[in-house]
Amino acid sequence: MNQNTSNYWPIKSLLFVPANREDFVLKAMRFKPQAVILDLEDAVPKHELEQARLQVKKLMKILHDDNIICFVRINSLQEGGLDDLNFIVCEYLRGIMVPKIESAKDTMLIDQLLLELEIKAHLLPQSIDIIALPETALGIYQGFEIANASPRIKSLMTGVSGPTGGDIAKAIGYEASPDGLEQLYLQSKVVLESKAANAPYPIAGIIGMNIKDLDYVKVLIQRAKKIGFTGVALIHPSHVEIANQVFSLSDDEITYHKGLVQTFLDANAKGLGATTFQGSMIDQAMYERSLAILKTIPN
Repeated sequence: MNQNTSNYWPIKSLLFVPANREDFVLKAMRFKPQAVILDLEDAVPKHELEQARLQVKKLMKILHDDNIICFVRINSLQEGGLDDLNFIVCEYLRGIMVPKIESAKDTMLIDQLLLELEIKAHLLPQSIDIIALPETALGIYQGFEIANASPRIKSLMTGVSGPTGGDIAKAIGYEASPDGLEQLYLQSKVVLESKAANAPYPIAGIIGMNIKDLDYVKVLIQRAKKIGFTGVALIHPSHVEIANQVFSLSDDEITYHKGLVQTFLDANAKGLGATTFQGSMIDQAMYERSLAILKTIPN
């Protein structure tokens, strides 16, 4: 029985890999992403979808045996996504990504089918998580309702894009630019609604740039982190190391947060509810934030 308890969150790096390309899966493993998203949607030509569905469990086992978390991006509900689920639910699957999701009704429909398939496969109920990817204006508008409709949803996802816009730019109508100012409201909205709906790990898709411009890729990943995303979904394996580095605490950050925690505890022991640290006032809220950040350091 699958005993998945979602304790692998937050995930720093998720790498898209076509579900019809075993050679790409083997290559991706060398770059050590925390998770791979086997893509049954955009990356697979429609005439190859049936074959990709038949081999996806094999690819999931390969990833599982290398300690890589496995997600599958299914097709949208309008284009065969529910049929995809019948081929992918197994002990190696940790979650699905649902593109173009638009409503709480969509969430509940997926949740119920997953439960039926979990029971059929002798898996722990509610063991398969969902990353929800609204890509239409209606879906983005209803992000909170989508995420709040099932405890399976651990993340809302949206793009942090360079100057080449994709589905979301098309849906909203903005013109993507290198500095991304036109996307800030949308990205902040997705982060807020994800966390408000108790889906605490919003994911940013890093897209729309020259994939060889690693300096700019780093800028986009840093932008995602500053906005509040807890990890990023990537389209090229060379971006994995950058994401893992950006979303890891530096030695200076660890020293800062440890110092803040200790300063607050020392002040608290003297009966003070607030004190100063490196010239700034700190109180219980700052202490709790630093404590939570330090808890993300691997043992």
